[in-house]
Formats: sequence, structure tokens, C-alpha cells
Amino acid sequence: MNIKSGFVTIVGKPNVGKSTLTNKLVGENISIVTDKPQTTRKRVLGILDKEDYQIVFLDTPGILEPKYLLQEKLIDYVESSVKDADILVFMIAAKDLAKETKIFDKENFKKIISNKRQKKILVINKMDLSDSQTINNAITIFEQNELFEKVIPISALENFNLDTLLNTILEYLPFHPKFYPDD
Repeated sequence: MNIKSGFVTIVGKPNVGKSTLTNKLVGENISIVTDKPQTTRKRVLGILDKEDYQIVFLDTPGILEPKYLLQEKLIDYVESSVKDADILVFMIAAKDLAKETKIFDKENFKKIISNKRQKKILVINKMDLSDSQTINNAITIFEQNELFEKVIPISALENFNLDTLLNTILEYLPFHPKFYPDD
């Protein structure tokens, strides 16, 4: 049997819904979800294990411009998690797309996204908080910049379009034996 297995790292600014998405995709609450920024301080591992695939999700601290030592360490966790990934899911929030997209100009982002071997998926989360025209315009712009293989709008909280995201991840997941035994 051909098994697909790999590591998917979820990155983005603080409070865009990375932990909520991880919990929803894994099917249990493994990451703390709160409005408080920087709640996730180390990467959190979640495994989605099915008969023909195994996805190891890495929920990471939010990306920001570090202002003190703790924030520098958090960015180090993100960078090491990205290096381990087969697929990089970069998440932004739909509620303020103009502000969210400024992260693409930051050095930290450029460093994180520069790995050519990884498949990259841009997820626009919190669709339920924005109008569809704004989202569609943003999708068009992101698809044209060719940084990402796919741009997928979702609402992790409302379970909207998570099946599309999961199917895309499975499409890009490499054929490889499972990393962890079945539980």
C-alpha cells in the first residue's frame, strides 16, 4: 500500500487562528486557543493518523518583529519548525487583509518562506469576518505573486473549507512510511 506521510508547519502572525486550525484538523484540542498573543510559545505537535496517510502538524508561535529576547526565541522555534516541514501552511486573517499582507515585506517572512523544496499553501482564515469581494480580490493578488502553490480561504472556527485545505495537503504530502506508530 502507498502511504503518504509528512510534516505540515502552520505559521502566521499572532492571533490569526493557527491553534484553532491545528485543533480542528487533528480533531482534538491539543493547542491552547485564546485571544492573548504569544500563547503558543513552543511548537505543538498534532498527528492526524489514517489508514493511508499520516500528517504531523506543527503549530508554531506567531511571527512578529522581535523586540526582546523571548520573542527572538519564539522566532527561532518557528524557523526550526519550518525547516522540518514538507508543507508550509502560511495563515493570515481575512478581517484586515491590507494589514496582514505587510508581513510579506518583513525579513523574517522572507527567510521563512525561502525554502524552494517545500510546497506552500496560503490560508486566509476568518472568512466569516470579511466580505467575499475583498477575499476574492486578495486571492487573485496572492495567486499572481506565485509565492504559494495554492491560496485557500477558510474559517477554522466555523469549519468552512477545511476539507479543501486537507485535500490540498494530502495532494502535496510525499509518499513515505508513517513517522509514528498507529495508536
